Amino acid sequence: MTKTIQYRFLLTLYGMLWYAILPGLLLIFLARLALRKSGYNSTRLSRFSIFSASLKPSNIVWHCVSVGEVVAVVPLIKKLLARHPHLTITITTTTATGAAQVKHHFQGEWEARVQHMYLPYDCGWFMRRLISRIQPELVIVTEVEIWPNLINVSTARHVPTAIVNARMTTRSADGYAKLGRFFSETVRQFAFISCQSKADKMEYLRLGARPDGVVISGNVKFELTPVQPNELLQQQLDAWTQQTDGIIVAAGSTHEPEETLLLDAVDTLTEPPALLCIAPRHPERFDPVESLLKSRGIAYTRLSTGQPVNAQTRVLLIDAIGQLHTVYRCADIAFVGGSFAPRGGHNALEPALYSTPVVMGPSQYNNPQMYQQLSEAGNLVTVDNLTSLQKQLQAWAANPQRREAAGNAGSQVISQNRGALNANAALISTLL
Repeated sequence: MTKTIQYRFLLTLYGMLWYAILPGLLLIFLARLALRKSGYNSTRLSRFSIFSASLKPSNIVWHCVSVGEVVAVVPLIKKLLARHPHLTITITTTTATGAAQVKHHFQGEWEARVQHMYLPYDCGWFMRRLISRIQPELVIVTEVEIWPNLINVSTARHVPTAIVNARMTTRSADGYAKLGRFFSETVRQFAFISCQSKADKMEYLRLGARPDGVVISGNVKFELTPVQPNELLQQQLDAWTQQTDGIIVAAGSTHEPEETLLLDAVDTLTEPPALLCIAPRHPERFDPVESLLKSRGIAYTRLSTGQPVNAQTRVLLIDAIGQLHTVYRCADIAFVGGSFAPRGGHNALEPALYSTPVVMGPSQYNNPQMYQQLSEAGNLVTVDNLTSLQKQLQAWAANPQRREAAGNAGSQVISQNRGALNANAALISTLL
């Protein structure tokens, strides 16, 4: 059996698996729609290749899984839009939080050129409908979202594909390697794979990518720029600090049970007092976290209510999309979530951008090189349990100079690693 025939056979089997599970996925969708679960509405029908009448053709289909990937490529997308005045882009996500980030970052002047849709499930027929409807000149995926039928259909339609900000941990590569030729033939179709680091490049080459198509462009997450703050929120946090002479601890992108852990840890901070700002990763957890605060009798304010933070407030529940940068800007210490919960850790560069020191749990497999750089510089401290978390918070709370030095180290790491934005923009421009 030739390589091509074997690949086609494996692609057919892969497609059959998707068609086998689609009825179950549709039932789950309908049940969640009926229950009015957050993030489930008619726009998600595009996952089943049922598109909105308002969906327009675009020059690029750009896939980002969720919040982290969207935030990472916003500066790159805006740079391309500025460089190519007639460029239009369809950004696809698979989560409602990712969709909310697209809408948040591409409001106003960007709305006519950037649209959002949920990526269809990776069935061949669905992907053919997607490419026919959008008629892109280029398909881009962010970091490590490699869907074989999306790539194969694009190639068959003579639409080049690329990965930007590509990462590939050894753990992920070992899993993909088990797919053998099916995966290697898929990654060989990319026009280019723009990797964050040499380690990522070596893993893609190990998995069968074309050597002439894999480049190292750096991590676009280092291209973060400060976000215009929510002035009312910033004023409230500044006022709390002035009234109490306390410190602000930002807990960003948290998952269960990290809120409980943070509450226990911050409870030990009395001199100076601390305000804990909790921003759950997913909106559906806003209410459960509020219930946790009520059950513990904690004085809290929910941001969406508009009630002011006062000297008695101990927790501010950030229950709105797009406010985390303001909180990190005002914070004295940041905890980055998904690191005690086994999620691999979220973006530690966001607090570092504002010279805020970072503490994380041990789960950091998402961006190991980034975490290592921040750790070696002294900005990020990894803790293993509640006791070590308490000790680290207490150490920084008691020593403003040490806290400031750790925060400044993070912003220096970001400054030293810029360059990926221009490199990736140049690569993408060659395909337009």
